[in-house]
Amino acid sequence: GNAAMRGIIPRAVEQVLSQAALMQSQRWTFTIKASFLEIYNEDLRDLLVNVNADGSTKARDSRSAAKLSIKRTAEGKSYVDGINMVDID
Repeated sequence: GNAAMRGIIPRAVEQVLSQAALMQSQRWTFTIKASFLEIYNEDLRDLLVNVNADGSTKARDSRSAAKLSIKRTAEGKSYVDGINMVDID
């Protein structure tokens, strides 16, 4: 939507990137990666399935829509196995 009607995701991303820019100006170094996931009727869908790590797009095929699953590390942290992660500049 427009500036007044933007959703929570665009506003949250803007805040994170604004804070990242401030920290970089203070000589912090870090990497930001992102994924975009839809959960609907207990099905997980990778919304970045058509995006390469460099931000370019690729053709969709049935092999790229692999079954995703939520897993836990030995430390108890949750993650989505097989989801695409893209670097944020």
